[in-house]
Amino acid sequence: MKLLYTLLCVALCIFSLNACSSKKQPVGNFQSVECRTICSNNQCTQQCISASGDYYKK
Repeated sequence: MKLLYTLLCVALCIFSLNACSSKKQPVGNFQSVECRTICSNNQCTQQCISASGDYYKK
């Protein structure tokens, strides 16, 4: 019974290590900013949206 328990623990450890090592690594990153000028009632304001992230290989 102890042998079965030990084998089960070893199998779970190996599975966990393989799952961690197979995590995808980013191959690059990007940054982008887009700004718009919005005018209403003779008043203009500028609104900007930014985004950034990583590229992953398929």
